[in-house]
Amino acid sequence: MDVLPHQRHLQSSSERQLHLSSHHCVRHRIHFSAAVLVPLIQWTLHKKFRMKFLKYLNFPVLFSGLAYMPPATPIHYVPWVFIYFLFNYVIRRRHTLWWLKYNFLCT
Repeated sequence: MDVLPHQRHLQSSSERQLHLSSHHCVRHRIHFSAAVLVPLIQWTLHKKFRMKFLKYLNFPVLFSGLAYMPPATPIHYVPWVFIYFLFNYVIRRRHTLWWLKYNFLCT
C-alpha cells in the first residue's frame, strides 16, 4: 500500500489502514444518505405531480448498476443509455417474441 504525503506521519500499517477507512466512511455516509433521500424525493414527486414514469424508476438498482460499470466519461454513458432504451423499450414493445428469445443473449 502506498503512503500518501499527508499520511507519512502515521507510523504503523494499522494506523494507515484506520486513516484510509475513515475516508471511506465519509463516502459511505454520503452514499447512504443519497440512497435514503432520492427514493423519498421520487415518491414525493410521484404523489404530488402524478408523474407516472417515476413509479417505474428504482434508484437503488440504478445506483448499484452504475457502480458495476467501468470508470468512464459521460461520453461513454450516453450510448449506453441510448442502446439500453432502444433494446429494452423500443424493441421489447415492437418485437416482443424476438426480444423474449434473445434478451439474455444480447445483454
